[in-house]
Amino acid sequence: MVVAFHDSLSAALGAVRSDAELPRVDAIFETALPLLQEHLAVVEQYGWSAGLSGAFVHGGGSRYLADWAAGRPCEVADLLVVVEVRRAADSARTAILIQAKKPMEPPARPWKEASGPRQFVLYEQTPEFHWHPSWVARYYEGRPRSFLCSEHGSWATQLGHDAWADPRAVFAVLNRPRPWVVPPLEPMGQPTLLAAALADLVRFGTGHPFQRLRDSYPNPFELEWSAVIWDLLQSSLRRAHYHMTVPDRAKTSMLQDEGLEGQGYDAMDALMRERPGEGDNEEQPPTDALRRPSRRRRVGRAARRHRPRLRTGARRLSRVTASNHFRRKGLIE
Repeated sequence: MVVAFHDSLSAALGAVRSDAELPRVDAIFETALPLLQEHLAVVEQYGWSAGLSGAFVHGGGSRYLADWAAGRPCEVADLLVVVEVRRAADSARTAILIQAKKPMEPPARPWKEASGPRQFVLYEQTPEFHWHPSWVARYYEGRPRSFLCSEHGSWATQLGHDAWADPRAVFAVLNRPRPWVVPPLEPMGQPTLLAAALADLVRFGTGHPFQRLRDSYPNPFELEWSAVIWDLLQSSLRRAHYHMTVPDRAKTSMLQDEGLEGQGYDAMDALMRERPGEGDNEEQPPTDALRRPSRRRRVGRAARRHRPRLRTGARRLSRVTASNHFRRKGLIE
């Protein structure tokens, strides 16, 4: 699986001529993640469903920013990658935030320049923060969030295997053709390949567990890791990608609760309205924090609906095409 993931990442990054960070992040989001999902669809066992999805949460345009102290807010990450495995009514989920950095070689520390020091504090010290802009929070807008997780321990604790120190986020140096990652630790740990880290994520060897959507917002005072992940997944599903042709959310797979008997978020909103905040004496914020967009945004969306939609990145492969692709590579029997 590591070889397959490395092959997908190399193909995505190899098509980018620029050394800038943003085009390389976009290549992973637009090209590599769909290829990785196709690979999972080929190798998944009968009766099981394995889904890999992601969100483009780059902070450009003042979005997806975490603000927890005096000073400039910093982007929460460049990419969010989530994996869900389902069998009948049971499911398990894991997620990891990826903060991309310009090419460098170890032992250089990727968090030492620009916004790196604040991002390191956000990941390593897990302070309470507010979303900037506040609409990133679909529920309980204006309430602080945290990377803490009182619902679950790490996968290493639950499954009894050796893993990194429970990383919810990693710094990724997008070298070509072998991007590498390290967790936010001082002194810096041993780097590993991004392909290996994503393969471990699929095997639930890294990342951190998060709950189903219906269980992630218990009340306004307990908005932790699971709420952060669903904030990003929900808001990025409706937010325009910087190419303006696709949403920030990769349409590779949907997670449990997102369909909710075909009613989607409307049914989830109704469920949340029936669950007032426990111990909250203040007036409740609107349940649906994604308010009606301004007239300017509505006009822009209407115009985009009538223009030709250009595809970027690799074409979406069918399951049969993906199977043939990986068989030619010798990655499956």
